[in-house]
Amino acid sequence: SKGYGLLQLTSGQLLIAGARSNAEGQSQALLMLLEATGREIWSRTYGGVGMISAAHALIETSNGLLVAAGTQFEDYAQYQDDVYLFCVDADGDLQWEQTHATGKHVMVEGLLEASDGGLLIAGTGGIPGEPFQAMLMRTEP
Repeated sequence: SKGYGLLQLTSGQLLIAGARSNAEGQSQALLMLLEATGREIWSRTYGGVGMISAAHALIETSNGLLVAAGTQFEDYAQYQDDVYLFCVDADGDLQWEQTHATGKHVMVEGLLEASDGGLLIAGTGGIPGEPFQAMLMRTEP
């Protein structure tokens, strides 16, 4: 397992975003909820079967749900990553998930909830051999 992001929730608990790999080299996005002391409450994986998924950025929304942003793709050699967004409740149960095609290799670095409830996703994206550029996406509420 790999950890990429950390968020302290309003409850004081800690949420870790990352990826958990399997023997075939595929991975699923990972969320782990911990007590403030570090004791694990739950650990869950998310993402499509046969896909390579990871969670990088986290927010706790104004209505108390937890949203993660990361990437998902089928093959390392294709360099065609989707931005992968998913939302869970306090128990880690999936509420919704979305993918947004980019046509590029991307790395999600930041996630914010807009005042209207939409999401802002920041990162970098590009095609190997060319300069990578800053990326900003917005989802509708």
